[in-house]
Amino acid sequence: GTHLFSALLHGATLCPFSVRSQGAERLAAWLRESRVTIYHSVPTIFRQLAAVPSAKDAFETVRLIRLGGEPLLRGDWEMFRQLCPAQCRLMNSFSSTETGLVTAMALDKNSPPADSRVPVGLPVRGVEVLLLDEHNHPAEPGVEGRIAVQRASAPGLLAATRFDRGNISSRPSRFQTPPFRHRRPRQTAPR
Repeated sequence: GTHLFSALLHGATLCPFSVRSQGAERLAAWLRESRVTIYHSVPTIFRQLAAVPSAKDAFETVRLIRLGGEPLLRGDWEMFRQLCPAQCRLMNSFSSTETGLVTAMALDKNSPPADSRVPVGLPVRGVEVLLLDEHNHPAEPGVEGRIAVQRASAPGLLAATRFDRGNISSRPSRFQTPPFRHRRPRQTAPR
């Protein structure tokens, strides 16, 4: 989706690879041969790749590893630290097809995560993340709620997406949200 067009519109070369049909061992060799600089996958594929004996060589040209789509664990950061060159960064992110990139956190080899799970970071510029209660008002700290993502799509326009029990709606009229502001959310979903 958006990653594909963003890469191409910024002059990058997009290098898709089918791990399912070719396997992690071939991926390691292909990364090295293709001199890939930005690697993007889910953490499970990264773990499979890290288990390959030649994994360290696979990352010699990589400057950014972006992982998302499932929880990123402290052990994944440890593998990143062992396998990647000093200048490489590890990015954990939360995104969806409907909203694009929502949150991101970048780590280097000297910034260990505080917990066993790596946080997905803070909202990116132009995005506000709210936790709403059953009345679609901001939830109190520590209370479970629905995640609402609000993005400034164009000057004076709002686009919002609601994640509610697996159902996704991109119709802002279905819930009330405060006017768009650039601020960090005050509430977080409980673990």
